[in-house]
Amino acid sequence: MENLKTSKGYVYVVINSSKPNLVKIGKTTKAPNEKVKELSSATGVATPFILIYHRQFNNCHSAEKKIHTILEDKGVRFSDSREFFEISTTDAIHIVQNIDDEKEVVSEFIENASEDNIENIGKLYFMFMDAASIIVQYQQGSTALIQRKLSLGYARAGRIMDQLEEFGIVGPSAGSKEREVKVKTLEELKVIFQRMGF
Repeated sequence: MENLKTSKGYVYVVINSSKPNLVKIGKTTKAPNEKVKELSSATGVATPFILIYHRQFNNCHSAEKKIHTILEDKGVRFSDSREFFEISTTDAIHIVQNIDDEKEVVSEFIENASEDNIENIGKLYFMFMDAASIIVQYQQGSTALIQRKLSLGYARAGRIMDQLEEFGIVGPSAGSKEREVKVKTLEELKVIFQRMGF
């Protein structure tokens, strides 16, 4: 249990594929990655949370309260007693970035990607990890392979392949040829997943 007397901590932004179109914004005095693992391991959580962004505050409790108040005023709070909001990941991050701390902000981190593809992280398909593992295991940058192994339609498999490209797992489309697989081992892929908060 977090020590509520400890003011310095983080406000984090996470998403979960089981809760599409929702963003969770909370506070923690722990390391954000540890908090996300704790959230993901809780009873009743079907899929893991993904850490998108965190910012360190000298008073994380006050910062979280300010952020939640702003979001409540916007009418985007999903439930009165929970930290989920119907807001895009980009808008959530901008709100957290623009909250004044009681003192100088210590640090802030955009997780997993540049600002250009923050929104794309929030749109990862549910089978992204499975598809990535298959591509790396077989060393074939093939949309047809994803289709066959995961029983997906061509369009959805193609969108997953495009996202694998965005995160550096495969190279760009090569026409009728298979894409280059840039990640050579499952151990390398595991490191990428850890950086993405999976």
